[in-house]
Amino acid sequence: MCRIFVLVLSFAILICIGYGQRPKLDRWVFRELLQFTNITVQEKLVENLERQNWTLPAVKILDRWMDKYWNNSRLWNESWVSSHWSWKGKEGTRNTIKILLYQFKGKKTYINHLCKTAVEQEILNSANAGKIRKFFWKLDETYYFDGQLKRLFNPELAEYEMLNVTKEGIVDLKAISDKYLEDEKQYSLLRLTYFDI
Repeated sequence: MCRIFVLVLSFAILICIGYGQRPKLDRWVFRELLQFTNITVQEKLVENLERQNWTLPAVKILDRWMDKYWNNSRLWNESWVSSHWSWKGKEGTRNTIKILLYQFKGKKTYINHLCKTAVEQEILNSANAGKIRKFFWKLDETYYFDGQLKRLFNPELAEYEMLNVTKEGIVDLKAISDKYLEDEKQYSLLRLTYFDI
């Protein structure tokens, strides 16, 4: 009986760790955008969208869920919503979420490119690249993209000392990032905040 308990507990811990390390969409924004009568429906939808590697399948999932669960009269604070969001109703919400999904995919592509290039140029090993990727998503939960980059490329952070990444390595990472962000369209997509949409 004790072995079964330990096995179940271990499995639950692994699931929680895996969930905590996955890239996440901005939950607060989704709570404002998607206001279903059942909050668990909303959470399941966001989890399904986070799992998608491509934006178009995520939009199809969004359309299916909105057709099934959309409730047009459930705006929590209509005056606040209408003054900060440029959309009205179901179609406007869908378009806003679509932009956020493209941004989410853009962030995934950005950090994957940064880590892959750093490993190819032997700035980082693959284990440290994975840790940098997790650190990026941890920062993403708190900061907008520009603030996120300031902290990500701060050579004084304790995270880099634990990873044994040198200051020169961080400068090289920043150079890779700057080259990637030369594409103004890509950079403007990554910099979007919910006030810009």
